[in-house]
Amino acid sequence: MDTDPHLIAPIYLLSSTIECYSCDEVTIVHCIAASGVSEEDEPEEVGVRLRLLSNVEQIDNAILPKLGEMAPAYHTNRSMTQGRRVWMNRCVHCGAKQGDFYLHSEPDGPFFAYDGGGHVVRELLLANGAFTFDADYSL
Repeated sequence: MDTDPHLIAPIYLLSSTIECYSCDEVTIVHCIAASGVSEEDEPEEVGVRLRLLSNVEQIDNAILPKLGEMAPAYHTNRSMTQGRRVWMNRCVHCGAKQGDFYLHSEPDGPFFAYDGGGHVVRELLLANGAFTFDADYSL
């Protein structure tokens, strides 16, 4: 039996804008979201709320081509804070890393307590399937 967690499609790319802490320019930031997550010995959970990924170490190769096309400034890089390579946003103007902590965990971050509203645009990445990942996700 496969015990690795899987993202359940549809898979979305959420996009918003923030002011870069380094250059003060407005830059776009992204987040991967899934309709559900299945985990070891747990039934597939597909709910009304999307599951937002953060601190993403690995994402299924099937997602990568479309992700690269839709979010070219979102890619893997070494996080000095985490001491590992993770998927992260970079400022499109100066290249500064835009960390997931601010984006997902701070009350004024664009993906904090995301409820489908606000200034976040949702675009379809993949419509069908289950995809492997290694990341934190919202409940």
